[in-house]
Amino acid sequence: MTTRSTRDEIAFLKGAIQHTEKMAANMLAEYGNGVRPSYVSADLADYGDRISLYKAEIARLEATSITKPMLLALEDAAIIGPITSAAVHNVSLTELYAIINLTKGPAE
Repeated sequence: MTTRSTRDEIAFLKGAIQHTEKMAANMLAEYGNGVRPSYVSADLADYGDRISLYKAEIARLEATSITKPMLLALEDAAIIGPITSAAVHNVSLTELYAIINLTKGPAE
């Protein structure tokens, strides 16, 4: 069994997202919006769930390799807010939110 690097795993997941989006687009092109067989809606919902899972896994993988500026931004986000913290530490706001959402746990 071979193991993939984090970068390879992320690339694989991004490819899976593109493939899944293409399958959903093809299904929408064939059946359109409105009245359609029930399995079409179920399949589209499944595709959406898969894409969400793939994106969450990408965020988890990226969070395991947090840089020092990102760590500082995470610490400061609670004090000065995530937008200001991302700007001060010159990190991606999207990545900062992904890590915050990953670490905050389920909504109560």
